[in-house]
Amino acid sequence: MIEMVDDEPVVTINRERPFNNDDPDMKSLRKATDKVMETLQEVLNIEFLKDHTNTDPRYFQPLELGGVAHELGTIPMRGKSGGHSTYCLDEDLKLVGHDGVYVCDLSVFPMSPEVNPTLTLAALALRLSREVLAPRLSLTTPDGDIISTQNGRIDPNTVYVVNHSGMKIRVFVGNRADVYSTTDGDTELEPGEWTTRTRCAGTAEAVSVFRLAFNSLDEFLAEPELRVAHPGTILPIH
Repeated sequence: MIEMVDDEPVVTINRERPFNNDDPDMKSLRKATDKVMETLQEVLNIEFLKDHTNTDPRYFQPLELGGVAHELGTIPMRGKSGGHSTYCLDEDLKLVGHDGVYVCDLSVFPMSPEVNPTLTLAALALRLSREVLAPRLSLTTPDGDIISTQNGRIDPNTVYVVNHSGMKIRVFVGNRADVYSTTDGDTELEPGEWTTRTRCAGTAEAVSVFRLAFNSLDEFLAEPELRVAHPGTILPIH
């Protein structure tokens, strides 16, 4: 139901409050929650930080309209401006101070979003797997041959760019090395496709990546994203 209060629309739901903290069920739920926390401390030999809201009457309360309650943030990753005391994981989800330990679940969120975090978590998992744990740094030629740094078939004077983004992109590779080439224009790449440019070993090149405009299959954004490519390596675009 929508009512006007002080010239502002107020939405209310005509239903009884589902519980209050004096209900026997709520007392049992609170007791069970405390017991779970005590058991975890005993079994894991740890000590939880005290929560000042533990005795607050709002310990259990109905979620307000538009409220969120996503349980996350116990092992937060680094944000754009966070000191070492505010995060446990770096930007690649690696545990600070420990090699080979990565975390990728809802605990890595530094704060609770107002929308369902599942898609964001899936994106973080894809990024972790593709860029850190198992980078897809091999290419397949039309003849079925494999090109990778592992088999030594990478040309040290060639820039390789592969589209792993899942959508069509347009790329332009710079030419700081000033190498003559007949294929220096833009190239459109479908998902999985790749392109090369002849350049010079040891000279990094800028790669402009143009994404599709919103809700379009053929119109690209005017402003590109910039990447750095090194001859003799494969640059995946995610």
